[in-house]
Amino acid sequence: MPTMAEAQRVETVGSLVAVGVPEWERLAAGRGLYLSHEWLQTIERDRALQPQYTLARGSDGVLEAAMPSYLWDGAGGWTTSTYDVTWPVSKLLGDAGVQRDEWFPTLLVGGRTGYVNEPVGLSPGGSSAVIARSFELAGELGARSAAAMYLTRRGADEVVETIDGIVTLLWGVGTAMDVEWDGFEGYVASLNAHRRTTVKRDLARFAAGEAVVTV
Repeated sequence: MPTMAEAQRVETVGSLVAVGVPEWERLAAGRGLYLSHEWLQTIERDRALQPQYTLARGSDGVLEAAMPSYLWDGAGGWTTSTYDVTWPVSKLLGDAGVQRDEWFPTLLVGGRTGYVNEPVGLSPGGSSAVIARSFELAGELGARSAAAMYLTRRGADEVVETIDGIVTLLWGVGTAMDVEWDGFEGYVASLNAHRRTTVKRDLARFAAGEAVVTV
């Protein structure tokens, strides 16, 4: 009988165009907007990033696990700058101990927005395979550093179990907000007068066709 590693084929592609929406969403179900196929494709528009997607497929060709990653040269882009890996390190060492240029280019393993990061997969073995391969890419792409930032608890456990010697830092905590309103109107009514006015003005602009949302 083949082992799980032997039964899998791990590959890397440069765009989610190569992955069908249904098969990606089957893996990403329940993991939120920021790991969805549609959202990740929008991140590909950031010219400061070179996207990579590590995919693990079973012997039958079915996608079992996936991990996005991004080679970043440190230049400004439209995605949030709080993914600058030197920030948390400088908090520990002090600004004098961190020379930013020495850390770039860096490979950001996992998603880059929404502060939600973990591999998407159906099995621990599949997740381990894409995590390991993603970090291997750092050396192949000439990155000076690699980091998986804003991991969920589940994601952090999977990365620590897979990558020997990785340094983990507690940089933030997940929170949940109780929804106390019975609908959107209740939410608007709960705002202060200034914010209510802003929301109503924006709604009126959309209703009049003066504003649109594009992706």
